[in-house]
Amino acid sequence: MSLSVIPRVGLRRQWRRGGSPRPEVNSRGLGLGVTMEPGPSVLEVLLDAAPEWRDAEGLSRPKATGSYEALCGLWRPAEAEGGGLCFTGRCRDAGRFCRRTVAAPAGEFTDFVWETTEHLQTSSNSGRLLAVSNHNDLGIYEFHVQDGICDVTNTHSCSEEALRKLVENKNLSLSSSLTMKILSFKSSTSFILLDNCTLLHLSWLEGASEADILDGFKLLLPLEAAERIADGQICQEMLFLLDSAGWIYICDTVDGKQLGKVNLALCRPGVFEEAGDPCDLTCLSRLELSPDLDVAVAVNPFNCAICVSLNNFFREHPDHLQRTSEGSNDESLRAPAGIDEDDLASSVYSDKVLNLPFQTDRSWTARLGAFYNKTKVPLAEKFLTRFSTPWYHNLSSRNSNVASCYTSSCKSNTSGQKGDVNSQESKWHRILQLQGFKESMSIETVSVSGFSVLFTLVAPDSGALTIAFWDLETEEVTYHHIDGHSLPVEGGGEDELCLFLTDAGLSMVVFGFSQEDLLNRLMIYGKAGIVDSLCHRNNWNRCSIPIHALEAGLENRQLDTVDFFPEEQRNLLFYAPAGFFKAGNSGAALTSWAQLKNVEEIKPALDLLCSAIKEHDSETQSRQFSEQLLTLTMTFSTNKCRNF
Repeated sequence: MSLSVIPRVGLRRQWRRGGSPRPEVNSRGLGLGVTMEPGPSVLEVLLDAAPEWRDAEGLSRPKATGSYEALCGLWRPAEAEGGGLCFTGRCRDAGRFCRRTVAAPAGEFTDFVWETTEHLQTSSNSGRLLAVSNHNDLGIYEFHVQDGICDVTNTHSCSEEALRKLVENKNLSLSSSLTMKILSFKSSTSFILLDNCTLLHLSWLEGASEADILDGFKLLLPLEAAERIADGQICQEMLFLLDSAGWIYICDTVDGKQLGKVNLALCRPGVFEEAGDPCDLTCLSRLELSPDLDVAVAVNPFNCAICVSLNNFFREHPDHLQRTSEGSNDESLRAPAGIDEDDLASSVYSDKVLNLPFQTDRSWTARLGAFYNKTKVPLAEKFLTRFSTPWYHNLSSRNSNVASCYTSSCKSNTSGQKGDVNSQESKWHRILQLQGFKESMSIETVSVSGFSVLFTLVAPDSGALTIAFWDLETEEVTYHHIDGHSLPVEGGGEDELCLFLTDAGLSMVVFGFSQEDLLNRLMIYGKAGIVDSLCHRNNWNRCSIPIHALEAGLENRQLDTVDFFPEEQRNLLFYAPAGFFKAGNSGAALTSWAQLKNVEEIKPALDLLCSAIKEHDSETQSRQFSEQLLTLTMTFSTNKCRNF
């Protein structure tokens, strides 16, 4: 089954649409009185039972690509020294999966990041990732799946010694015990954090086997803060660093200047942090942000999470934000030293400084990708309807285009509305103490959106999982527990899914969806074959397609959906109402009643099909589709008449 259709369903946005009831909640507040039994709001779905998904021995920290067509994890075989990477890919042509493991050149890999691009991915059968080993060696690995065979090639490499030489060319120094973290890998360029205080911008050009440095500089952080940096993340060309002492620093990825900071100690004013306090905010270990930069979530080793609305925080504490005027002319347009002004790297640098909507890639695929990215902007509906501009609107001129997109799309929704900083809507922080099914559980993955947070807690001894869904609007938490050995999968994209690997295969957990809701959305956004295979794999009864799904299939010219509708109606069984036989009705009467009921049920669909045939027949370019619809409708009607 192809997973690329799943993100389009909008599994984590349904509660925001207002079209379905809120799920029943198992717990709320600080997680007290937790009931681990899943309610009707939690649905566990087996997506694929291929052997490659079921065998997860030696695998850890698996991550999926943005299209969810491939997966890679850190791999360490039992009773063996060293470790490598384990790739699992799906070949669309062959319709099957394949697996390939790659050993590290020396030691073992400690982390990796899939490459993202600004345009749509041209092929789901290939992809690249940047990996780092425990010897601080970097390498790019490109995988390609064809005819059911997975091939992995090491295209670029950069040893620690070569990296130190690149840094020395920028007149920078590194410690003898170098620490390294990959922050991003996008369009053949990557940001690397060295010693928690040096930001390196590398370029991996095609045809070159080694990395080339674009820029590098020291970050302007407070004294001794670099020793306490626990995590970091780059979003929209801004670097967010988590200080374990309770600070979040926001730095510019162009020059390293500090743009703002968040003091998490303000969440608990006047509270003295005691040793052993589970909500201790002075030993934070992980930071995650939503794609729209509205929500930041930090966690500590005691499974306590703090959620901060950055927009509300900077409204109440504007002194924590460094304001800069738009269109500032202080930044030099001169290309970095060592780069020719006619070189492409110089153009990229000028593009960042001026924030011009110029793209060096003028291909049709890149243009489609740009339009696609624009359609993804309004995902933060909560953010748009409450505030006219995001908090980073005036930080730097290069972010003005992004901010203006948010502003223009929400002006109509925010007219006449004024935010009350004392209201519940303007509450800028929330603290949650997570409760795992077992005391030994610890947080493994965190996924943040503008309105919810997903946590997965793992028991190190048994591999059992507890998944927590935190609704930031109601502050309610829903828990779901999975017995047996399970492995959470980190997603790749804005619509991250709650995926995990078990002995049964690749599965998914969705909150706030019933089985019918999920199948209806898959029918509209995907294909009828996906729905059919999903029902078969999970032993679900094949449900009849609603009339609105048929409408969507006709509108999108999805013949498989249109054809699936009569197939379902053909096998649909009707049962006599209560008291039918007590009234003295015979079997013949039941047959007549069932036939009449059948005709009543399919009449709206037949009317819809006839209207679509007439509409498309009047258009020359749609006449072929009209003929196909007519054939399907006539075949279905003929079979029904024969049955009658």
